[in-house]
Amino acid sequence: MREVSCSNCNKAYMIDDSKIKQNTVKVICKQCGQTFLVEKQSEPEVRIIDMPRMISKGHVEPETNESISKVDASADTTASKSIRWMNRIQVRITATLVFLTTAILVGYAVVNYHLEKADMDRKLSTQADITVTRLSRNLVEPFWALDDDLLRESLVSEMMDKQIYAILVRDRDGKDIYIGKKRNSKWKIVNARTDVSRTSLITRKMKILKGKDQIGSVEVYLTTKFMTEELKRSTIYMIVAVLILDLILFLSIYFILSRSIIRPIMNLTNAADQISTGQMNAELTIRTNDEIGMLIKAFQRMQTSLNLALRRLST
Repeated sequence: MREVSCSNCNKAYMIDDSKIKQNTVKVICKQCGQTFLVEKQSEPEVRIIDMPRMISKGHVEPETNESISKVDASADTTASKSIRWMNRIQVRITATLVFLTTAILVGYAVVNYHLEKADMDRKLSTQADITVTRLSRNLVEPFWALDDDLLRESLVSEMMDKQIYAILVRDRDGKDIYIGKKRNSKWKIVNARTDVSRTSLITRKMKILKGKDQIGSVEVYLTTKFMTEELKRSTIYMIVAVLILDLILFLSIYFILSRSIIRPIMNLTNAADQISTGQMNAELTIRTNDEIGMLIKAFQRMQTSLNLALRRLST
């Protein structure tokens, strides 16, 4: 008589090889209804090599509560302490995915930064063209009439837009400043009597014509200060978003891997440790229908085969 088990549910049955006429027979499991094959065997020669504390002079060393409690208490901690955190699967996989995600998002942020900068430069240039064109038309009559008050009001009105740094109205030869406005260090509008430094400024110049005659010219200076600040804010928001996304991604993947892969593997490791010390009744409590579940079922079949081999050896 020998014991066989269903490959699907591990239900054990006793088979008498002397009553099996064929080399292979099909057996239907009464518990799950699945069919599995049983091969006719002669009395096998069982050899067990290097299994400490399991076999002593042809019989299995009896299990003790003391040995079981020691394994149960130390199996999990021993397995986890033997692996450095940098070498753990979930850390390596999570770190790799976070690195790739960060690289992609950083690349997107760089491209987005240059696109936004180009778009803002285009808008500022368009605004400068519109402003200088409007002033060249609106200043004709007050400049021809030398109405300084109306000229100042027109300049101040245009400079309500904070991006306009300065407006200068020059006389016919284009050298002397007839009237001008600019901003001081506190960004207040003040009179301008000297030329404006063009560093980091977008400049436009247009003639003031009375009919076909030039009576003066107007210059408009727009600053890129606010555009730069907006780009900095956008970059900071992107960095914060990437960091938050990385944190969420890291924690999610870490715990998913820990629950679906690492924990079952540790359970198998603990069971293998118990079997290596002679505790053949080690239980696997995790039940899944994925590849890990297939591995656990294969481990259970191996455990059953070992039990059968040891029972034959002890008789």
